[in-house]
Amino acid sequence: MLTPEDRTYLANKHRGGINNFEGNFYENLYAIYKIALLLKLYSENQDDVILSSQIKEAFVDDLLISYSSGKLDFYQLKNVKSLTWSSGSSHTLQYDFERQKELMKEAEKRFSLFLIYSDKSSNVTSIPNTISDCTQANHFPYFQDLNRLLMESIEFKKAIAAISAYQSFQTDQLCVLATILLGVWYSLAQDNVPLTCIIQKIKKLPLAGNNFIFDETLQIDEEVKSILDEIPDFSYVVAGTIFCWSYKKRMKGEIQKTFYSNFEREVLVNKPTNFSELELLM
Repeated sequence: MLTPEDRTYLANKHRGGINNFEGNFYENLYAIYKIALLLKLYSENQDDVILSSQIKEAFVDDLLISYSSGKLDFYQLKNVKSLTWSSGSSHTLQYDFERQKELMKEAEKRFSLFLIYSDKSSNVTSIPNTISDCTQANHFPYFQDLNRLLMESIEFKKAIAAISAYQSFQTDQLCVLATILLGVWYSLAQDNVPLTCIIQKIKKLPLAGNNFIFDETLQIDEEVKSILDEIPDFSYVVAGTIFCWSYKKRMKGEIQKTFYSNFEREVLVNKPTNFSELELLM
């Protein structure tokens, strides 16, 4: 149960979290990393989850992921130097995790607590015994731009690549997808946001480079198929929202969904019979 002193402390903690720009940006970067991981899982099992940030009545309060099974995952994110479990002004980090554990035990909830830290030199990997049964501490780097994060963090790059419809990809293409995720997350209230809401919001964006695995797969017109199939040494495959082609297995290219309908119209009108004619339409 929250005491009056708890409520005063949490109100101040919540206000400080909102006003901390760099800390808030770090939290949002981690949020889209988790969203990417969840989107990949959702595409496979359709299990919806709900995400919230800056939880008002929680001691571990930066991000909450609620699963349909009833399980709750609480995240505290720290973008500071030399973090320890005794860090903190009025209350220590360890205290916050202990109190969150108490609240969840009282409410008989299934839960896990996560500390995410940006400074590799932080002394937090040895978790206090009082919370070691429900707590994990994981490193996640901080950079001021997504492109740098993609280049420096293998795990972040893997998460974004896993929800991409590209067969092969460049870092700048993944950066577009990560930017879309970040923009959508910023645009939402970040309070009780279902994963399905994030997917629906992304699908409505008329953006070039918006090529996620859950977007509608390109459908090739039957007459277009018959024309393309007759072009010597030309092959193609649809990868989600991308039309991927190759010629003589040496030349390769992709046509994104934003431009595909125009390409298909040109093929139907011009009816190319060789690659030279087709190339002019791409």
